[in-house]
Amino acid sequence: MKKFVLLLSMILLGATMALRAESASVDQVLSQAKAAYDAKNYNAAAGKYIQAYNLYFAAKDYEQAARSGMRAASAYAKEKNYDGAMQLLNRIDKNLSELERTTGKPLYAPHFQVERGRLNLYIIVRNAGGASASIEKLQQLSDSAKSRSVANDMLYSKAKYYYAYGQPEQGDVYTSRLIRQFDTEKDYKKAKEDYQTLINRAVAGNNARQLDQTYERYIQWSDSIDALDADNKVAVVKKQYNDSLQAIADREGTIKSKTGLIIALGILLAVAVAVMVVLCVVLWRFIARNRKMHRAVADANDRNAQKTMLIRNISSQMEPALASLDQNHPAVKGMRRFTDHARELSEVESTLDERYPLDDVNIQDFCDEMAEQIRPSLKPGVTVAVNASKAVAKLNREETAKVVMQLLRYAAEQTPEGGKITLEYKKRGAKLQQFVVSDTGAGVPEDMRENIFKPFASDTDLMTDDGLSLPIAALRAVKLDGALKLDTSYRHGTRFTLDLHS
Repeated sequence: MKKFVLLLSMILLGATMALRAESASVDQVLSQAKAAYDAKNYNAAAGKYIQAYNLYFAAKDYEQAARSGMRAASAYAKEKNYDGAMQLLNRIDKNLSELERTTGKPLYAPHFQVERGRLNLYIIVRNAGGASASIEKLQQLSDSAKSRSVANDMLYSKAKYYYAYGQPEQGDVYTSRLIRQFDTEKDYKKAKEDYQTLINRAVAGNNARQLDQTYERYIQWSDSIDALDADNKVAVVKKQYNDSLQAIADREGTIKSKTGLIIALGILLAVAVAVMVVLCVVLWRFIARNRKMHRAVADANDRNAQKTMLIRNISSQMEPALASLDQNHPAVKGMRRFTDHARELSEVESTLDERYPLDDVNIQDFCDEMAEQIRPSLKPGVTVAVNASKAVAKLNREETAKVVMQLLRYAAEQTPEGGKITLEYKKRGAKLQQFVVSDTGAGVPEDMRENIFKPFASDTDLMTDDGLSLPIAALRAVKLDGALKLDTSYRHGTRFTLDLHS
């Protein structure tokens, strides 16, 4: 890892040194080009500017590359090599266009600098038509570039154009606009450099009118800056004094705020202690109440066990008396059914916390089997429809069959002749499945719906029904990790749903 970091550091250092060396090389070449230009050795200057162009282009600084190319064309023009200058500008334009096609990115600012070189050539050779077209193209490129430096160059180019073609008033307009740009500069050093650049351009272009106007405004601007510097120094002293006063006030405020914070923390601590005391009292009461509830649950379980034992004893004690009676009498049958159901209800209720084991069950076969078992109990003309998939589900087949069969028996009792009973299976989710039993009977009376799954909730005739079948089925559903419900929104008879979680 250390070797990798060291290698990466060396690579970055080498790249940084290469960039610095390249920058120094470009600066050196530009310095040589300017020296040759000042010495009026224009061909040598053009060669150096072309060399700078190539270095900038390789470094992907295309605007500076175009500026260097423009200066090389200007040097050729000084030697009256106008064709060579124009060919150079055309070649640079072509290079930029090819680069645009390759990268897909427009190069408005570099094209603008190349077009400035053409405008200079048109002005030198007095080609008014070419100059006018070049000014229009420069304006389009300037609008597209959206660059402050390009916008300033555009103002200068327009001023130069109007001065060159005998419209000095128009030239003054654009010179004034350019100077106003300098005056609004908040960076005084940059504004001073811009003024000096414009003065140098006026001198190089032998434009006395522009030189006078620029120099006069520069003197005014410089005087205002000196006055502003003096005001700024006074303002700095005042600001330091005000900052000192503010620092003292802030420290006083900090002391006050910390004092207030300490007081607030003390209050919060007192409140927290009070809250803790209240919570301890509440917790103690909760523990006491919880213990009381545990005792109540234990007592309820004991009473439930005693009730179960009582029911079993009653059933056992009634058995000899029932055995001595006519077994075919409806009352005897009703009493036997009631004692059997009471015993079953007690046994299921006493083991309610126990869950039945699950097996893989073919749903289609299971539902078909349930339908076949209930058919002998149907009234004439009653049909049983099964709507179930061939899926395999996790169920306790035996206990689920008891619940479903009880629902089908209830449906068989309630469905009149010619009616219909439907047994459906639905997968409601990844771990929820549902059996639905519907019939076309009269439905459950509204006053019985609330207590339909509660044992001993209403008086019943034991010779017809003891009312314990559905409560037993509901308890079995709980042991199956599910729930048995009556669909009260169903209006065409009775519909029960058995939801099972797996």
